[in-house]
Amino acid sequence: MEIKIFHNGQFYIGVITFEKDGKTCYVEYVFGNDPDKETLYRFIHHDLLYLIENVKAQGLNDKKVSTRINPKRLQRKVSKEKKLLKSEREC
Repeated sequence: MEIKIFHNGQFYIGVITFEKDGKTCYVEYVFGNDPDKETLYRFIHHDLLYLIENVKAQGLNDKKVSTRINPKRLQRKVSKEKKLLKSEREC
């Protein structure tokens, strides 16, 4: 695990890098204008573990699979199945 603190011009931001389920995860935490040592220690001892446990490990190339079927394709499939049922009943 690695914590880096940056100043983006307005706020101090902490970037936490860690591994979860074999994947590298990143968490960003905004500390505010000017965090003191007590704020940083409180974050490390109380909030850091909560953030790490509630991160979902997602890969960069994970894509959602669409289960939606084209209406015309569905109509052709239904008519084909109807023809098969009709031919089976005639036999």
